[in-house]
Amino acid sequence: MRILCILMLFSPLYFAFGQIESGKVGKGTETKAGQQSILPNSSTMFYLGAGLNHSFRNLQSNKTPFGEPLGQHANEEAIDVWTFHLGYRQTLSKHCQIDAGLNFDKFGEMYRFQDPLSDSAFTYTNRYAFIGLPIQFNLTFGQRLVFSLGGGIQPMLATSYKTEQEITDANKNVTTNSYSSLTALNGFGCNLLISAGINYRCNKNIGVYLQPTYSHGLINTFEKQAAYKHYTRGNNFKFGLIFFLKD
Repeated sequence: MRILCILMLFSPLYFAFGQIESGKVGKGTETKAGQQSILPNSSTMFYLGAGLNHSFRNLQSNKTPFGEPLGQHANEEAIDVWTFHLGYRQTLSKHCQIDAGLNFDKFGEMYRFQDPLSDSAFTYTNRYAFIGLPIQFNLTFGQRLVFSLGGGIQPMLATSYKTEQEITDANKNVTTNSYSSLTALNGFGCNLLISAGINYRCNKNIGVYLQPTYSHGLINTFEKQAAYKHYTRGNNFKFGLIFFLKD
């Protein structure tokens, strides 16, 4: 009777030990947890975002007989303008990705003069808007936290050109003027793009990104007979959301 009681007492421990030794206990739980921590692969992504573009330009005198000295234009300053974009990324290999999209870009510059002998002042701001079709290739490193380096080109069409002027006289009276004309621009442009970014995948469906991009104009923005040749430049700090599509 005593032996039977001892067997009944230790038999649950024996079977539990056997389960542990065979690996059956906790295996299902560990597998499930492991599956939850690994996000599914997604080679196709859609993104949507905005950017703050620190825009400046390279300005040159045009050739004779149209060219004029730069004059006060040589003192123009950079301005910050907002841009918007959407696009599509497709993974080609482990570290290579193609990136194509639609950009609503803006560039510009400003000039300001303050008369040291009076309170009179003069300022103007030029803004140029384009629709661009960028395409670039990215080198990517990482899985959930991804670092990227990219380069490509962006053909674009001019959609607007606006100049705003503000004149303040010695009596502090302010006069403002604005005008716009697409005929002053070359309708087509093309920019070289260089970017470096970081993406973080929050879950299986969505992520966030930050992608600073340098834009270098290759084609004169102004029409051929303008007094100057104008080439856009910009450091665009892009950010937004990434949506991961099922393969």
